[in-house]
Amino acid sequence: MCNDLVYKPAPFNDLNTQFSRGARLTIAVLAVCSSGYLFKVIPNVFISGIIVGGVTSILNAYFLKNRLKMLVDFQKAQARVFLRQNYYLRFLLIIVVLFFASRVDLLSILGVGAGLMLVPFIISVDAAVTLCRHLGVHDAVDKL
Repeated sequence: MCNDLVYKPAPFNDLNTQFSRGARLTIAVLAVCSSGYLFKVIPNVFISGIIVGGVTSILNAYFLKNRLKMLVDFQKAQARVFLRQNYYLRFLLIIVVLFFASRVDLLSILGVGAGLMLVPFIISVDAAVTLCRHLGVHDAVDKL
């Protein structure tokens, strides 16, 4: 019985579903963080940094999703150049946002860094939860 579960196909969501779920969860986290403005629990500079970093992270994920969808039409050499261009553009966007946060007093660079990590963290946790739901906790641990 256990061997039958090991050979189940992994539950990978398609790209659009994964991006939309990650973006919605990130927007929910940003909405919760922005409620800190009302209660002033955390300094406003840190919260505004999280919001700017989170929006940049969603934008980066959107650019990556579009590039991966367009990648199907290319040959191997063209695809490598195409992905490298996307990588450098997304990396440049992160550098510009971090540089802007370091020069502006209204943003915390630590908050921006935390916001930039929101989408990758949320998508990773979402994929792990999906795997655990599909295979069961015991079988998901056996796959590792």
